[in-house]
Amino acid sequence: FEPGQGNNAYIFPGLALGVISAQAKKIPESLFYETAVALADQVTTEDYARGSVYPKLELIREVSLNIAEGVATSCFKLKIARAKKPKNLRKWLEKKITNFDY
Repeated sequence: FEPGQGNNAYIFPGLALGVISAQAKKIPESLFYETAVALADQVTTEDYARGSVYPKLELIREVSLNIAEGVATSCFKLKIARAKKPKNLRKWLEKKITNFDY
């Protein structure tokens, strides 16, 4: 399966993980822009060569984590986060992702 839109598959999971983890008081429009840029930054020349403007679906967890890290960082910078900023933001976010591997 190859997603044809970015909202539900790529944008919202990472955005949600970032704002929920940071306990953001609000979600300014700038976070949506940042999320789109973070997604675009993860598209490779290989993705373009296969006719896609999105990273491979197999990388969705990593893509979402990268987006969440940028979003959470912005929440702390904008002082809209209610959560205490962790020393290692990436590891903190990784612990919040549900693992369905059995």
